[in-house]
Amino acid sequence: MISIIVQRTPADRQGPDISDPLIATEAQAQARGRAEIDQNATDRVQSSETCPMLGYMPPGSILSVTDVQLGQYRAMLKSFAVTIDRQKDGSFSAVTNITKEREK
Repeated sequence: MISIIVQRTPADRQGPDISDPLIATEAQAQARGRAEIDQNATDRVQSSETCPMLGYMPPGSILSVTDVQLGQYRAMLKSFAVTIDRQKDGSFSAVTNITKEREK
């Protein structure tokens, strides 16, 4: 059985030990440890926002965000959608809906 320690920043709380007889290599053990940390971590915050229409950004992109209350921080883009509403008089409005995830 392989015995390794997998940690991610800030590494301030210990998760449960993983015992799996199907893990045969150190790379598999590290991948399983990272997956468990990602799945059970609670130090991330998701927020959804609507803003004027932006050019396309693929989910997974890293955003640099400047917020009045939080200051400047980086966040990962989780979803990106553009909504266009066309009125009967020919006018339209276009907005972008994004969901981003950041560390607390």
